[in-house]
Amino acid sequence: MRQIIGKSIQIRLTLYFLLILIPLVAVSLLGNYRSQAILDQEVGERAQSALLSSIEYIDLIVQNLDELSAIISTEQSFIDTLRDVNQNLTSQNIYDFRTMLQSISAMTAVNHSIVQTNIFHGYTGTMISNPNGISKLENYEQEEWFKQAIRANGRSIIYLPPSANNYDKEQLDSTWNPDNLYIIRLMDLYSFQRDPNLVIISIKKETLLNIIRHLAPSKRTNVYLMKDDQLVVSTLPGQVGVPVWLGGEKNISVQNNMNTKEKTIMIRASSKVSGWSIIQEQPEKEIRGPIQQIQKFTYLIIAISVLLALWISLIVYGSISIPLKKLAAAMKQFSLGNLTVRLQHKQSDEFGYLMNSFNKMTSEHKRLIEDGYEKQLGLVKAEFRLLQSQINPHFLYNTLDCIYTVAVEHEVEEISEMVLHLSQFFRVSLGKGRDKYTLAETVDHLMHYIKVQKIRLMHHFSVHVYLAEASKSVPLLKLLLQPLVENAIVHGLEKRSAGNGMLFIRSEIDGDMLIIRVEDNGVGIQEDRLNYIHNVLSEIQLNNFHNIQLNKEPVPTGNLFGLVNVKSRLKLYYGELADLIIESEPNKGTVSTVRIPLNHDRKDNIDETIDR
Repeated sequence: MRQIIGKSIQIRLTLYFLLILIPLVAVSLLGNYRSQAILDQEVGERAQSALLSSIEYIDLIVQNLDELSAIISTEQSFIDTLRDVNQNLTSQNIYDFRTMLQSISAMTAVNHSIVQTNIFHGYTGTMISNPNGISKLENYEQEEWFKQAIRANGRSIIYLPPSANNYDKEQLDSTWNPDNLYIIRLMDLYSFQRDPNLVIISIKKETLLNIIRHLAPSKRTNVYLMKDDQLVVSTLPGQVGVPVWLGGEKNISVQNNMNTKEKTIMIRASSKVSGWSIIQEQPEKEIRGPIQQIQKFTYLIIAISVLLALWISLIVYGSISIPLKKLAAAMKQFSLGNLTVRLQHKQSDEFGYLMNSFNKMTSEHKRLIEDGYEKQLGLVKAEFRLLQSQINPHFLYNTLDCIYTVAVEHEVEEISEMVLHLSQFFRVSLGKGRDKYTLAETVDHLMHYIKVQKIRLMHHFSVHVYLAEASKSVPLLKLLLQPLVENAIVHGLEKRSAGNGMLFIRSEIDGDMLIIRVEDNGVGIQEDRLNYIHNVLSEIQLNNFHNIQLNKEPVPTGNLFGLVNVKSRLKLYYGELADLIIESEPNKGTVSTVRIPLNHDRKDNIDETIDR
């Protein structure tokens, strides 16, 4: 990262502009954070104060009920009435129970929040209720309310019936109503040997719900009343579970709602004396809505400031970095061999002067390379002509004619036929009239050379020619295919131990390309030798012409001259798309493929390039 910043002036200057904005951004974010904290604190304190007032009121109601249950449990007449009851109820016991219920009704009539008051006789399992009369309960010893009351040993407990239990519907509605809250205490409060008789006072949960309902400032706010972490009542209809508090010891917590997953602010108020607690859950948007608008506006200002800093840096320093990048890109293209690259610009400043100098340098460099290229071509052509001039065609033809005449007179047909074909081959090869022949003429000319080789090898192989009709009239450089045919015969078919050697010459038109293949089923080329041939041929490229081995220096191996000659001439005459491909498998044969573009943009004759 440090190296990237050090290499780019544009990045450094942009970073400097952004650094100027850091104090503004820091102050803005700090202001948002502090305003949000102050708002949360004020809302929390105000809401918690209201929650504590409601907790105190609920404590007062429960305390009055607790005191009333204590009065009933210490009434000696009630205690004596319950003690006089044996295992079986008599008519007198029932009468006494009714008398006791009338007295209890008179005592609880002053408290309008009480739904009903029950007396439970433990030895007989009899529930005595002022609205429902007398009923029997089975297996009460296993019920949770009975166990809790016995364990409390005279202290009052608060019992919340579950929404469903093992009771039938009638028993559920008359004794333990899930919509009620029950305060239960043992009778005979001041005795150390208490009988399992209970006083049970119930109030409706709706009474408590009315107390906390006004604590919800909106319809989306939920308020939960709990006793010892057990949900008593909630303003959310159908709420069963207890909200999970993630705020630890704090009284304000920001967390997601367990049902809607919406982010909410939860405020808690608890009574350390009674164990009652109230949790208010309100969507964050309702509380922080106004301040969030200010925060969004602040973030927008920060974003605009950053964009302005970037825009200014681009305007101020773009005139420096952009010309430098253009010049660097042009220099890279020039180093890769693109000699035609030029910088188009309308600048008249120092960068304009620098770009004009670069354009002049590339033009001059291109001219010098072209001059050297033409001199190299002239040297190649001059050496080739010198080689031709070293052979006296007239003397060679006369000598071959004499040999042919002697061979005929002595009836040596093989020698006469070889001389005849060799004479025809040299007349075309050494002739100075034409440098190009059609593909059909080239193959006819090659057949003279092939027949000489067949006679020499005692017809060790056969020749098969398949030329596409459209390819026969395509002009081809003289002697372009002869080295390939020679390699196929000398290095492939001649070394074949068994007979039935075959030489194939094929041609086809593939799009804008002429494809010529010279194939044999000879001994092939070993893999390491084939890799070496590929490496040598791959170095022959038009844009790297000094590597073409058409000069006085010999090929390192001494026997790749023909292949190098063919590919070099292809590149020189037909352009970069022309190519020579050698494929071979040991003991299976070799395929030499020549690819020539039909619409090449180079000059048709190298003489025109050299002589102009």
